[in-house]
Amino acid sequence: METSPNAAFLRRPETKVGELLPWISGVLGGESRARVLMTVETEVKYAGYIDQQRRQIERMQSSDSRAIPGSMEFVGIPGISREVGESWSGFARDVRFSGQILTSTPAAVALLDVYMSLAGRAG
Repeated sequence: METSPNAAFLRRPETKVGELLPWISGVLGGESRARVLMTVETEVKYAGYIDQQRRQIERMQSSDSRAIPGSMEFVGIPGISREVGESWSGFARDVRFSGQILTSTPAAVALLDVYMSLAGRAG
């Protein structure tokens, strides 16, 4: 996404795409339809969030097959509920499988990934 002053202006929640019609017409090379304008506004406003989500997905995909040590105590991981920790004990052998256990949540799997990364750096 272009990082022009107009794009930065459009990122503001109070700004609407209609205020930038001359700039948008210049970028697109002519008049545009309302749906196109809404798409432009949405993409500009949420570009940072979309990029962040894309990076998280890539990181999770690369860590899916990371083996979980058999001695790992899930119940002691901050932010993971006792129910999730207990259900993972004895079953979860890699990050991908831990996400498939019934009581798992995406947040708990992400916490497990972060916890294992931090434990790996400390150890």
